[in-house]
Amino acid sequence: MSAFHVIQYGIRPEAAAENSRLVTSVYEELAARQPASFRYATLLVGGHTFLHLALTEGDGPSPLPALPAFQDFQRDLGARVSAPPAREDALIVGSYRLL
Repeated sequence: MSAFHVIQYGIRPEAAAENSRLVTSVYEELAARQPASFRYATLLVGGHTFLHLALTEGDGPSPLPALPAFQDFQRDLGARVSAPPAREDALIVGSYRLL
């Protein structure tokens, strides 16, 4: 079984660069650890909205909470956002070479 999640939040303009830096650190740690059953993408939409797409395959948990870089990302997230994160479970209806 797979779990697909969409997380979206607005970012304060002055915090966009710092948020991007922290997100990049998460990707660097994921690249180093290479969790096989996890796919992840982050988009910056319109310069002020971050959209995270996470797919965990199988019954295992997401590897994100255990990553020090993700813990750093979450630490001051409340101070960076202009709208609180909204997490939704999603069903993939179609994908062409993306997911």
